[in-house]
Amino acid sequence: MVVKAFETITLARVDDGSDGAPGKPGSDGKTPYFHQAWADSKDGKVNFSATDPTNRGYLGTYTDFTQADSTDPTKYFWIELVGALSIGGRNYLADTNTSWQAQGSGSANQTSSMKWLFTFGTIKQAPFNDGDYVTVSFDYINVGTGAYGTILPQFNDAPWGQFNGGGAMKENGHFVRTVQWQSGWTTSGTATGIQIRMDNVATTRTVTVYNMQFERGNKATDHKVAPEDTQGQIDTINKGLSDTNSKIAAVTKVDAQAATPTNPKKGDQWWVKDANGEINAFKIWDGSKWVDSIIQQSLLNIVTLNSVTLNSAVINSPDINVPFTDLALPGFPEKMTGVMTIKDAKYSIDGKYGTGGSVFHTGLTPDGWESYRTATDGSTKLNYARVNFGELQLWTYLSGSGSDAKYAQGSLSGQDTVRNSIATPTYYTNGWAPWTAYWPFLLKRNGRQITISGYLKNTGSSSSDFSIGASILKLPDWGEPFTPAIIPGTRQNAVTGSTGDVSVVLGLDKSGILHIESSGFKVGQWLSFSASYFGKDLS
Repeated sequence: MVVKAFETITLARVDDGSDGAPGKPGSDGKTPYFHQAWADSKDGKVNFSATDPTNRGYLGTYTDFTQADSTDPTKYFWIELVGALSIGGRNYLADTNTSWQAQGSGSANQTSSMKWLFTFGTIKQAPFNDGDYVTVSFDYINVGTGAYGTILPQFNDAPWGQFNGGGAMKENGHFVRTVQWQSGWTTSGTATGIQIRMDNVATTRTVTVYNMQFERGNKATDHKVAPEDTQGQIDTINKGLSDTNSKIAAVTKVDAQAATPTNPKKGDQWWVKDANGEINAFKIWDGSKWVDSIIQQSLLNIVTLNSVTLNSAVINSPDINVPFTDLALPGFPEKMTGVMTIKDAKYSIDGKYGTGGSVFHTGLTPDGWESYRTATDGSTKLNYARVNFGELQLWTYLSGSGSDAKYAQGSLSGQDTVRNSIATPTYYTNGWAPWTAYWPFLLKRNGRQITISGYLKNTGSSSSDFSIGASILKLPDWGEPFTPAIIPGTRQNAVTGSTGDVSVVLGLDKSGILHIESSGFKVGQWLSFSASYFGKDLS
C-alpha cells in the first residue's frame, strides 16, 4: 500500500516513544499495542529507527500484545512516505566512477586518501540554502577477518564531520546519510569535497568504497555521475574527433594512376602509370602544378625490388639471396646451379656441380674462408681449403668415402712462406774470411728450410782461433736453426807437411754461431761446407 500526500502525512496518533500505543483490551483481557518505525528502504533495513522519523522515507507498522517496539524490521509492514520526500538526483561530486580502497588501520579516524571534489568549487560556492536537505550515499565492500569497524562520510576540511555518527559495517552494504544544510558551512567552511572516515577496522580487512554520491534532497537515488563528468567525456570525444578530422585532412593523398588526379592539395603525390600499368614517373603537387620529383628517403622498406641499379648505396643489415642456374666458369666442364647468400655475418655460395650429385661450398665468415667440392655422393670432400686467421689448411683426397675418407693434410702459416737470401753473414770472427776467388758464402731461407754453403780461408795467427769451439761467423736472425745443427765440411789445401783434404765437422748453435767441432786447423787453410737445416720461427 502507498500513501500519497503533497506536503505531509497526518496520522490520528503518532507516538515517538519506545513503546507501542495501547488499544482497547479484548474479551480475553489482553491489550493490543500498535507499533511504528521509520527507515530509508522498503525492507526497513536502511537507517531503521523506532524513535526518530526525521527525513526517513518509509513507515513501518505492526500490532501485537507486547508493549516494547521490536527492533526487527521484518516484523513491520512498510509503506513509502511520498509526500515528505525531497529528491534531487544530481550528483555534486566529480569523478565518482573512481573507487577508493584501503586496508584497515585498527584505530579511530582513518580517513581516505581520495577526496571526491565538489563540482561547484569550494563549499563557499555551494548551491544550498540554510535548512535544505542534502544526502550522501555510497556502496562498500568489506573483505577479510576481524572487526568490521564503522564508516561514515565527512567533509575533507571545515566543517568536517556533519553527517552524524558512523554506521556499523558488514561484508557489504549501501550507506546513506541525510542532514540539513547550515548557512554557516557556506560562510566559514573551507572544504572542497567529501572523504571517507573509518574507525576501528581490523588491519586484516580491506574496504572498498564506490558509487559515491552527494545530492540535494532527503532520499538517496541511484548513483549517477555528475553532468560535468559526462560533459567532460563528451568534450574529450569531440576533441578526439576534431583532432582525427584534422589529421585526416592533413594526410598526404597518394594516387597511382594514368589520369591526372583531381582536386589535389599541396604535398599530394601522383605515381604516374603508363598504358601497361607500369609506374614511370613520380610527381608532387606544389600548390599550383604537378612537379617531377625523386624519392629521397633515409629509410625505405621494400618487400621485393626487381631489375634496379644501385649507385653509391650503403646497404645496412640485409639478408641477401641470389640464386643462379647453369653457371659456367672457366676451367669447369660442367655448369653450376645454386644460391649465393649473405646472412648472419656469413657470405656463402652453395649448390650442385653438374648432374651427378656433386655439391660445392664456398664461404666467408668473420674467422676465415673455406671452399670444397664433394664426390657424387654429396658428402665425401674431394678437395678442401681453408684460410683461418693467418693459416692455410689444405686437404687432398686419397681414398675412401664419407667418414672413412682419407686425406693428405697440411697447413701453411707466414713462417712457412718466408723467403730470404744473403751472400755475407752478419760478421766473421777469429780471422775467417771468404775466399773470393772461388766459392762465396751463401745463405738462403725458403719457408722453414734453410740452406747454407761457403768457401772460407783462415788468416788467424793464434792457435785459439782454430781450437774446438772457436767461432767462425754469425748468421742473421732469420738463419738461426730450430735446434743446434751439425754442418759437414772439408779442410783443404793444407800447409806444408800436412795431409791433403780432410773431412771436418762444424756446429751451428741456436743463436746462429757457426763454430769448429774438429781439431787440426792451421793458418792459411781453406774450409768448404754445405748443409740444409730447419729454421726457427721468426719473432
